[in-house]
Amino acid sequence: MAQILMLSHTLNGTIGQVYDCLLDFQKFGKCHPFMRDTTVIKVNPPNWIEYAVKEEILLLGFLKIRPEYRAEVTAVAQDKQIKYFSKAKGGIVLTIHFLLLDQGNGVVQVNENIEVKGNPLLNKYFLNILRKAHLKTFENIQTMLLVNRKADVK
Repeated sequence: MAQILMLSHTLNGTIGQVYDCLLDFQKFGKCHPFMRDTTVIKVNPPNWIEYAVKEEILLLGFLKIRPEYRAEVTAVAQDKQIKYFSKAKGGIVLTIHFLLLDQGNGVVQVNENIEVKGNPLLNKYFLNILRKAHLKTFENIQTMLLVNRKADVK
């Protein structure tokens, strides 16, 4: 049974900068609070890359787990849509669709549609972790975009 979480983020930056950060899973991983390492495994030009991902998560505030999994990143439409797909621990299948909308004046809206399939109880817990992680990830992406903008100005 699938469960869906929808998130929306507003970022100050160009559509190209935001798209690049989401498409490059290594850049995305640097902003993600749990990702510790992302390594390219396979590239299928022009629009598909597979990564090995290592994370470190504290469950219940004290139980450290270190999941490792593969993630597929697909460029669905240049500067508009990206898809992530992975099979996580516990038989959970995760699909994330990012839809980017250029709002003008250097503002980009990113809509996330996160779908989790697997055990309904695990799905709910996993979606809660993902919600918190992605809110922090996009906060970190915004900081990175602002730092890069200041560096470009100098």
